[in-house]
Amino acid sequence: MNTVQLLFVSVSLSMDAVAVSLCKGLSMKRCSFSRAFPIAFSFGFFQALMPLFGFGLGSLFGSFVERVDHWIAFVLLVCLGGITLYRSYAEKECHSAKESFKGEILLLSIATSIDAFVVGITFAILKINLVQAMSMIGVITFTLCLLALYLGKTMGTCLSEHAERLGGVLLIILGCNILFTHLF
Repeated sequence: MNTVQLLFVSVSLSMDAVAVSLCKGLSMKRCSFSRAFPIAFSFGFFQALMPLFGFGLGSLFGSFVERVDHWIAFVLLVCLGGITLYRSYAEKECHSAKESFKGEILLLSIATSIDAFVVGITFAILKINLVQAMSMIGVITFTLCLLALYLGKTMGTCLSEHAERLGGVLLIILGCNILFTHLF
C-alpha cells in the first residue's frame, strides 16, 4: 500500500468521526480551540490506536470483531443520539445541562474507531508500516474533526435551539447507516 492509498484509507476511516464531530459542533454553545481540541484529539487518538490493537490481536479476535463491529457502533451511536435527543427536550430550561456528559466523547471515539481495528488486521496481513499508518490516520482524523466541530458550530448558530436535536437525530442516522451498510 503506497502513501496515496494510505491517505484514502485514513480519510475513509475518519469519516464517521467527522460526522459525529459535526453533530457535536451543532450542539456546542461556543466552540473555542480549548473545547474543540480535546474532542478532535480523542477521535484522532482512538482512530490511530485501534489499528495497533487490530494489528496485534487480529489473529485472535479479528473474525469475531469483524462480525459484530457494526452492531457495537450501532448500539453506541443510537444510544448516544437518544440521550442527546432526550436532553434537548427534557432540559430546556437548564442551559448548562446541555454540556456533554462525562465519557460521551470517549464512547463516541471508541464507537467510530472500531472499523480502524479491523483495518489493523488488514495492515498485519499486508505488512504495512504500522507507525506511518497510525500517524497518518491520527493526524488526518484530528484535523478533519477539528474542522467539522467549527463547521458544526457555525451551522448550529444558524439553527439555534434545534441544533442539539438535529445532532441527536444525525447520530442515530449514522448508527443505522453503519448497521445497514454492513448487513446489506
